[in-house]
Amino acid sequence: MRVDRLQQGLFLALAGLGATVLWTHGEVPRSEVDGDLLALSVTAGPTEWNRGHAHGGQVQAQVESLRLTVTAATEGVRTIARLNGFEYRVDVTGEDTVETVRDDLLSQIQAGEDGDVTATAVSTDAIDLVADWAGAIWQLGITAELAASNVVEADAYVEVSSTTLTTAVTLQAYSQEREPRDGATALLVKARKALRKREVQAILERYGLGLWRIGTPIDLSAIAGAHWETRSAVDLTIAARSVIVEEVEVIEHASMTIDLLPAPNETKVATATVTVDSGA
Repeated sequence: MRVDRLQQGLFLALAGLGATVLWTHGEVPRSEVDGDLLALSVTAGPTEWNRGHAHGGQVQAQVESLRLTVTAATEGVRTIARLNGFEYRVDVTGEDTVETVRDDLLSQIQAGEDGDVTATAVSTDAIDLVADWAGAIWQLGITAELAASNVVEADAYVEVSSTTLTTAVTLQAYSQEREPRDGATALLVKARKALRKREVQAILERYGLGLWRIGTPIDLSAIAGAHWETRSAVDLTIAARSVIVEEVEVIEHASMTIDLLPAPNETKVATATVTVDSGA
């Protein structure tokens, strides 16, 4: 599970509510925040949702490197490279060129895959991707204005297995307004509505997150200094995919001998030798 994407995805999902959004533990620095505040914190997890034991996955060839090439820069097109389960994308404008689209994708991949995949620019339209460890490039999907080539596979295999993890996240609202209609409770109501919107769900999906449950808000209002400050909190259950990639050995050939029982009124026993080729 990418905890950094849990953090960033929820931050972006709540960013349009007119309140300061931050991740925190312990006391919130109210002296540094002007206006309403939404504070997020991980309170439990991540933990396996339905199975904590080892389980099988998909065996595939180990990819060492490949090249992505931007083939066009058509205005209005969303160029997407879905690498290792995350969409790196550029919404092409009339001012974009093949090179600017390439540069945008390059910077996103370098930031998002740091420590896993090394991305370098080639000419004005291409990106070379090199796996930093065995199996670091385990999935790739591209749109029509991207092309993949120069794929180099090692004479080795990896198994890609996934499971679902859940995390309990507490969302706290703080407001200097004191009425239910404009205080922390109202801010949490706005946050709940925002998290159910289709466009916000799309943000969470891009970051590999699913909002499974929104709990019941709890009032935590208290005196802050010489004044009342309204506070309210609600627990969110967030699901995310966890992927494990590890090297494995494969059986390339297998031979077996099968003895067939004789048919009625016959004394001979038929013997057949079967060879199975995995195609590796």
